[in-house]
Amino acid sequence: SQPLLDENGALVGDWCVGASILRVPTGQYRGVYLTWVEEVGRGEGLGKFYQKIMISKISSPWQLKGESGVVTTPTQRWEFKGSSKTHPRVVEGGTAVYGDHGEIYLTYSGSGYWSDYGLGQLTLRRKDGDYADPLVTASWVKYAKNPIFTAVGSENLRGAGHATFLKDERGK
Repeated sequence: SQPLLDENGALVGDWCVGASILRVPTGQYRGVYLTWVEEVGRGEGLGKFYQKIMISKISSPWQLKGESGVVTTPTQRWEFKGSSKTHPRVVEGGTAVYGDHGEIYLTYSGSGYWSDYGLGQLTLRRKDGDYADPLVTASWVKYAKNPIFTAVGSENLRGAGHATFLKDERGK
């Protein structure tokens, strides 16, 4: 596996997983971006140990181009399930899904996979047809009714998947 490097070739972070590609097709922020998950506060206790989904434009699948930004951190109650002094508040994954009318959704996993894992959804804001800056947290709308998929209530099923999506027989 290739380590993630900043634009100067230095290693990015101590811990990063769940890399995924996101494309902004038009406008001022047009380009290919990488999302990944970083960890904050390991060993610092409940509520201080969490994950965050990061984003940056890229020049190659393993080399960032310019500044990075935070897409989201755990802020909703369902994202705290399974967290403890030794287990983080979880947001991870970050798979881009594209709507028929140019919408860009980011679907992510939340809660610990060892608990009531679910999938949440964010949408990149648009104004007058142009996309907002994907590096700015406020550019992403986090749905109040998250999670959109969950395994809650099942005795024999854990997890709702890890934000992987396939096309149906019509290519949608």
